[in-house]
Amino acid sequence: MATRWARVTHEDQLAHDAWLSRAPEAAIEPERPCVDAHHHLWTNHPSRTFVARFMIDELAEDVGSGHNITHTVYMQSSSAGWVRADGPEEFQPVGESEFVQGVAVQGESGRYGACRIGAGIVGTVDLSLGAEVVEPVLLQHRQVARNFRGVRFRGGQAESIPFGDAKFLSSLRVLERLDMTFDCNGPETHPLDFRGVLGGLASVAAACPSLRIIVNHCGGAVGPTAFAEEGKREEWEEGMAALAALPNVYAKVGGLQMQANGFPLGSDSRGEQAGPVSSDELLDKTHELYGHVIRLFGPKRCMVRSPLTLPPSLPPCVHSVHCAVRTGCALHAPPPGQ
Repeated sequence: MATRWARVTHEDQLAHDAWLSRAPEAAIEPERPCVDAHHHLWTNHPSRTFVARFMIDELAEDVGSGHNITHTVYMQSSSAGWVRADGPEEFQPVGESEFVQGVAVQGESGRYGACRIGAGIVGTVDLSLGAEVVEPVLLQHRQVARNFRGVRFRGGQAESIPFGDAKFLSSLRVLERLDMTFDCNGPETHPLDFRGVLGGLASVAAACPSLRIIVNHCGGAVGPTAFAEEGKREEWEEGMAALAALPNVYAKVGGLQMQANGFPLGSDSRGEQAGPVSSDELLDKTHELYGHVIRLFGPKRCMVRSPLTLPPSLPPCVHSVHCAVRTGCALHAPPPGQ
């Protein structure tokens, strides 16, 4: 693994990097343009000490690992802490968009490679406050960040979304009118409420037919842990099928490697001596669920997110890109260059 340009001398991060570097793979189809549709940026994270720093230097190293990643989309992260210290509380999240737009300008300089980092910025606003409060905040996001595209609900805490609340729905209609997007995770707190969250998303998608809604993480913490509970796989499949039937809903194909999903991918389950999973192993474990989502939504309504800044249960970036390319091509192989 290449030496990072701005190394943080944190023993957990050093160990994490060393473990990931034990399974190098050359890029496959390096000419194919890719967009990383979901990553974060942070330093001194309060809990993820294995990645003490993940800023433009570290991101540029990973997106430059061999694949033709042309653009990235920054995804809001409450735990990153990029908020304004002063001013009205509802406007404090605008600080995150201000910060990331500055990082995007750094990327545009060309000093970090050809990838347009932060070409899209997804921030947040308290959508429960209603249209009159939310619209000025959204307009200020757009004013301070020309790459601002939309919001994610409170760090993706889908279980707390007030789907039936009139103020929440009025806020979504502002997003719809301003041609902004709405990102939302599926349920990630066990026991997973697929019916409540995915069904709620389907109801607001039907009520706001011009609002583009992006379901993150394949619709929740899906995998061995969730599906060990009777009926949960069927609830997830029903919920995702209902969302896929709505043309304004899109899916992010990624996130299955997180620890909450239960796949045995990390050093905690494989052992330190085993090293990280190869892309072949990753494909074997995840292609059924990724493939199911791609078949439901179709390739034109699916996007790939990276494993960057997530726990050491994840494989290196290049392995996850390989898995995504192989899964997609097995289902629908677009011509080179698309």
